[in-house]
Amino acid sequence: MIPLRQMFDRLVELFQPERRAPDWASFFSERQYRVFMAGVHRYFRRMGKPYYIADGVVHVEDEEVLSYGLQNVARMCLYEPERLWEVIIFAHFTGLEGALEEGAEFEVKDFDRVARLLAVRLWPLTYPGVQEDTMVIRRDLEGVASVLVLDFPMSVRSVSPEEVKQWGRPTEELFEIGLQNVRDNYTCDERTLDFGSQLQVHVLSGEHFFVATHVLMLDHHPHLLGTYGSVVAVPQRHIVLSYPIESLDVLEAFNALTQVATGMEKEGPGSIIPYVYWRKPNGTFERQPYRFEKRGDITVRLTDDFFRMLDTLPPGKVRRSKP
Repeated sequence: MIPLRQMFDRLVELFQPERRAPDWASFFSERQYRVFMAGVHRYFRRMGKPYYIADGVVHVEDEEVLSYGLQNVARMCLYEPERLWEVIIFAHFTGLEGALEEGAEFEVKDFDRVARLLAVRLWPLTYPGVQEDTMVIRRDLEGVASVLVLDFPMSVRSVSPEEVKQWGRPTEELFEIGLQNVRDNYTCDERTLDFGSQLQVHVLSGEHFFVATHVLMLDHHPHLLGTYGSVVAVPQRHIVLSYPIESLDVLEAFNALTQVATGMEKEGPGSIIPYVYWRKPNGTFERQPYRFEKRGDITVRLTDDFFRMLDTLPPGKVRRSKP
């Protein structure tokens, strides 16, 4: 995982003139993109199976078509010397092949055995691997898939609707078990970050892939919640950002979160979504739309419910984080 401070340091580098690499690899220069793709082609040629690449995804024609996304491994390479890129590419795709074998060999009919492996992982709905007809998905946050998965020691694979039918358990019960397993097995580091004007944002972080899932369990991180809820973001799998709402200082926090979430989502690894949400006191999430204009200004379209909540807030008292 890229250190959190390094992520913030690199935010200033994000707003550069558009490069000629495709959108999914816009963090690469044109030369870096060519070097990376040459390594990818060398790996898949060695496999000796027909393949093609489209929109940042490698499709390998085996007994069935297997698809491998390139964005995560590209971001891994970005932070390492180019002389190591082929090694990183080899290790990444070799690991994915092992993960497929591990998941294929597991017997899923015994629910008592399966239950301890259930987990919930967040992916963007636009991610090529997210298929709503072959996965068990909830939409807790707009634009994000909460996916029911099996968490093996060396890999994670999604649960299929057919497997859920075999178990005969309600889907909501399975999600609750999965969330409990994440809570028990994957703790997060908790800290606060200063964003100027005495404004502090709470951060959950970690090296595992289930940090973002904790945004669905903020009741178990009570200091991340305010009287009126929180504004939150999950820009990538290793980070949850939260500002508890107690006063109109939330507007300054919202502005800061839009910039940080946009930067971190572009930077990765494991990008999820650049959106900022209002996590309401009842536990539901409401996206607060915004966009950056060409001059760097931000246009915000807060929801009616959020505006009504703002009308009830006291002005100007900065909430200080608890120790």
